[in-house]
Amino acid sequence: MKKHPPHLPPESCRVDTHYRLRSLRWTVFLIAISLLSGTAAALSVAAWVTPAQVASIGYRQNAVGNGKDSIFQSADPEFIRQTEQKIITVFDRRKKTNKLFYTDKAMVGKAAMLSSDGWAVIYYPAYIVGEEKNWEAVDDQNLYYSFEKTAYDKVANLLYIKIKGVGFRISSFADWHNLSSGQGLWAVRKEDWRRVSLGEITQVESKSALPIWQPSRFYSLSSEMTDGALLFNDNGELIGISGAGQVMPAWLISSQVSSLLEKKSVKYNLVNLKGWTINGVEWEGKRKNLNGFYVSETSGSSAKSAVKVGDVIIKIEGDSVSEQNLAEKIFTAPDEFKVTVWRKGEEIELNVRKEAVKP
Repeated sequence: MKKHPPHLPPESCRVDTHYRLRSLRWTVFLIAISLLSGTAAALSVAAWVTPAQVASIGYRQNAVGNGKDSIFQSADPEFIRQTEQKIITVFDRRKKTNKLFYTDKAMVGKAAMLSSDGWAVIYYPAYIVGEEKNWEAVDDQNLYYSFEKTAYDKVANLLYIKIKGVGFRISSFADWHNLSSGQGLWAVRKEDWRRVSLGEITQVESKSALPIWQPSRFYSLSSEMTDGALLFNDNGELIGISGAGQVMPAWLISSQVSSLLEKKSVKYNLVNLKGWTINGVEWEGKRKNLNGFYVSETSGSSAKSAVKVGDVIIKIEGDSVSEQNLAEKIFTAPDEFKVTVWRKGEEIELNVRKEAVKP
C-alpha cells in the first residue's frame, strides 16, 4: 500500500486550501499583536498628555534613612508646577559668580506671592533696611524682577516685599483650625520638595507677662527643616513658613495683606494688654476651672477704659479663647470688637477698640 508523504497535507484537503488556512492563522496572530501594541501606545500617550486630576497624589518610593528602610513621598510633578507658579525665588546679585551664575550662597530664599500686583512674603530674620536694593526675584518662567518696597514684621521675622510687576498668581491660605499634629505637608526651601509633617505644639516660655497679641504656641515640624521653607498642604494652600524650629502660621501673614495693599506697610493695630494665659483661678476658697487670659497690665486709652487689671478675658466676639487661638483672634478681630471678661465671679461683656502698638 502506498504511504502518504508526511510533509504533505491530507489527501482530502486541497493544497491551496491548506496554505490559505495556515496564512489565516498568521494573519490572526499579527492582528492580535497589533491591537495589543496600539492599546499600549494609547495608554502611554494618555498618561503623558493628561495632567493629574488630583494635585495631592504623590509617588511612593523606597528610601533608606537613619540606617532603616522607610517610605517617603515625592511630590506629583503637576502639583509642583501649579504651586511654583505662586512662588518667586529671591537672589542676591552681589553673590553671582562672574556676575553671571548663581551659587547656593546667592539664594536669599523662596517667597510666597500674596497679591497679583507683586506683594510676597519671605522669612528673613537678618533683614537690614535697604538690603533689597541688591536683590532680584526670579519666577517659575525664569523672568527677572526688581524690588520697589519692603515692610518688615518684627513679631514673626517676616519680610514683605513688593516686586515690580502685575498679574501674579497668588497663594491661598489654609484654614489653620483644620490642622493637627501628624498632618502631612509639602516643604520647599531651595529647589527640592520634601514631605514633612506637623509635630507637637510648643510653647514659648517667658518669665514676664506677654502682650495678649503675641503668639506663644506654635506647631513644630517632624523633621529638621531649614528656616524659610514654605509649607503647603495637599491642596496647594499655604500653611505657613518654617522659622527657628517653628511654623509661622499663615493667619499671621493673611492678617497683614489688607494693610500691605492699602498702606504698603505692616500694621500693628491691636490692643495694649499684657498678662498670662491661665486654666484656673481660686475663688471663694475653691479652685474654679477658667480658661482665659489674666490681665496684669493695661495701657492705651480704649483697652484701659474697659478692661481692668485682674480681669480674665474668656471670650472674644463670643468665642472661647485658649493658648492656641488667643493671638489669632486678636489679630483677626475687627477694629472694634467685644470681649467677655470674668471679674470677681461675674461675666461682663465689654467693647474694645484696637489701636497702634509697638512690638
